[in-house]
Amino acid sequence: MAFSEAFRHAMLEYAFGGTAAYTAPLWIGLSLASPGADGSGFSEVPLQDAYARFQISNIPADWGAPSAGSISNANAATFPTATGAWGEIFGYGLFDAATGGNMIAWADLQTSKVIGDQDTASFGPGALDFTFI
Repeated sequence: MAFSEAFRHAMLEYAFGGTAAYTAPLWIGLSLASPGADGSGFSEVPLQDAYARFQISNIPADWGAPSAGSISNANAATFPTATGAWGEIFGYGLFDAATGGNMIAWADLQTSKVIGDQDTASFGPGALDFTFI
């Protein structure tokens, strides 16, 4: 998973006494295209057919312990059941708002997944891995 430049700058300011602050919660959004290295090309599923970003907090109960600069989700992240076809999902992004907002990080799926009517998109525990490199 790659982190956006805006997020990296905010974390540097936070770590080194600047004015930036980061607040929870966070939202996971799904992309119909493979995001580029800089996050461009992220094409979120339209807000229809029951699609909504999945809200996840930054409390310790929702995440495993960090190890070697990496952390992953401790619980499943399950989206609403689709009431129509969402399309083929190629990646996901982490956002600071339920709609719009700023993309904080993004990643490609190892294998794309088609979400059709009555399918439920879900990331199991450990599937959302965030690594600072």
